[in-house]
Amino acid sequence: MLTLFGNGTCGNINHTDVGWVVRQSGPSEAARLGTILAAAVFKAYPRLQTLTPIGSIRVRSEIVKLPLLPFTPEQLERARLDVRSARDNTRDGFMKLVRAHRTLDIAAREGKPQEVEMQVIALGRDVAWVAWPGEIFVELGLSVKAGSPFTHTYNVELANGAIGYIPNKPAYPEGNYEVESARVAEGSGEMLVTSALRMLAELHGEGIARSSLDRKDP
Repeated sequence: MLTLFGNGTCGNINHTDVGWVVRQSGPSEAARLGTILAAAVFKAYPRLQTLTPIGSIRVRSEIVKLPLLPFTPEQLERARLDVRSARDNTRDGFMKLVRAHRTLDIAAREGKPQEVEMQVIALGRDVAWVAWPGEIFVELGLSVKAGSPFTHTYNVELANGAIGYIPNKPAYPEGNYEVESARVAEGSGEMLVTSALRMLAELHGEGIARSSLDRKDP
């Protein structure tokens, strides 16, 4: 059996246990997490079930134009100055650079929206995968899972593109690194959710129609 691994929508979550004093980074931590993941796969393996009827693999893909985060002329000039005089190694200095590079990157697009690909792959009427083009906040992925007509819907981020962090609406006023580095405007994540749910509904409808035809075949 070939096992494939993909990150879910985990743009604003991590593995760190804040109550654990042991250092949780570096190669040893990666090996520890990999062992836990492998053990979970082996534990689930004996419970594998066959999907019937499987039917064919069906795919939908569409380009979504995401609006850019707005900025003022004053913010653009401030960004240029901050990049030229970057000597502050504190967290405040780091965040200042994050915001500066974000503004410069957005300005370089000259108002052109971010065009990204959203893709959905369906297997039968029970399983579907949603491919997202960046580091997606978990709330957006959970919205798709909740609204999907498929029994099992799996999110895979950083697929078909990587445009950085894509927060959900409530996260924008909260700030912090992930939001401060995002290039797309508030509401962009919800646009991707709408796209995914629309394609999931189309593919699920196709699966039902195809299953009905299969049952009529002699």
